[in-house]
Amino acid sequence: MKIAKGEKHEVSTLILQTIIFICVTEETNVKILPPRFMKKFYAIINKEFQHSAVIHFADEKVIDIDLFIAVEYHQPILEVCRMLQLKIKNEIEILTGYHVRNVHISVDGLWKK
Repeated sequence: MKIAKGEKHEVSTLILQTIIFICVTEETNVKILPPRFMKKFYAIINKEFQHSAVIHFADEKVIDIDLFIAVEYHQPILEVCRMLQLKIKNEIEILTGYHVRNVHISVDGLWKK
């Protein structure tokens, strides 16, 4: 996350990451994955939690989220992603007052129980 000098956000990325993590872990057929190579490198440089979503602050109270997941084998991927997008968007907007403009979900793998 890049923040311009003098710019402050009322809600820390840690709180946003926690909300996203809880939303994902409540879904039994989804696992969160670390960001892809370049975003992982970016997260390491910025000392952000590596196994989480990448949060972009578009405006003062507008955010975009990039999330990387693995979906359980034999699950409808499109439906799982849509439900997770809505859940994350609703929870963040209710709990923080921020507007979630986009939740980009990348399915980087499948897993089997």
